Amino acid sequence: MSRPLASSMRCSTAIVTPMKPNGELDQTALRKLAQFQRRHGVIDIVVNGTTGESPTTSDHEKQRLLHDVSNADSSINFIAGCGTNDTRHALQLVDLAKAVGVSLVLLVDPYYN
Repeated sequence: MSRPLASSMRCSTAIVTPMKPNGELDQTALRKLAQFQRRHGVIDIVVNGTTGESPTTSDHEKQRLLHDVSNADSSINFIAGCGTNDTRHALQLVDLAKAVGVSLVLLVDPYYN
């Protein structure tokens, strides 16, 4: 027998970064993906995590992704992946996220150094 979910439980999803065949960000698909997540009960989404191809997107692309998700649905809480193997760079990514209005970030300890 299954138990009903507790009302205090939250569903969060680390989303992928939709790309066009030419390698550019697919901002329309990203907005649709964010809205789909929200319609299906997701409260928080992680943008620019390793699931979202963060090692291969530029800082400018990361900022565009955060901006697009924040404009997709104002009821979505989003968490910005800001982890890198360079502490200074990670702090720069946190600043980019804060500039877009992100209040939560996902960080990893600097690795391999």
